[in-house]
Amino acid sequence: MAKFLSTFVVMGVVLFLISILGFVTHGKMIAEAGTRPSTTTAWIYLGAGFLMLLNGYISHVTNPLRANVNRVNENKS
Repeated sequence: MAKFLSTFVVMGVVLFLISILGFVTHGKMIAEAGTRPSTTTAWIYLGAGFLMLLNGYISHVTNPLRANVNRVNENKS
């Protein structure tokens, strides 16, 4: 499980949680000071969270360096 935890994944989960708070409170929890609450902001956070998770997944799948390092370490043992 720890091999999937990158900054992209952690930030994606945080953005998803913020968007859920925005949907539940109809945008009141994520509105900036002096602005009207809007659920549009929650949709933006949801989209950003999805993109961060997608980026974390793509980074994990396309990163051959970690696999090569593991193979080198196994050959040394």
